[in-house]
Amino acid sequence: MRQRKILSESATRKLSRYLDKPLTDRGGEISRTHQEFVVCYSYLCHLARVCSEKKSRPTKILVRKCRRFESRSSTDPSELSDFALDVLATHRSSGTLLGTKTLELLDKLRPNGPIKPKV
Repeated sequence: MRQRKILSESATRKLSRYLDKPLTDRGGEISRTHQEFVVCYSYLCHLARVCSEKKSRPTKILVRKCRRFESRSSTDPSELSDFALDVLATHRSSGTLLGTKTLELLDKLRPNGPIKPKV
């Protein structure tokens, strides 16, 4: 018995291309109501220096774009947040004893006191 062609040649090619892709490569769009968001407080985040999504005010960003939720195997150095640096610089200016490494860090990042330098 002869086989009948149900699909055209272009449809057959498109179907075979679709079926040849592995399941993990499926893209797809997720609606905004089903995406997970987190409120970004870049002033408090220790990864804000290397973040491309940070904003000057608290704002919602996608969890998958937040550096805090990436795998722990990333080579980002763990740094202090701007808030932590402000607290340490305030302690230094008030005369609280700090360690030598802390003072070196403050001399490098906040040499003029607790005020963040304008870049």
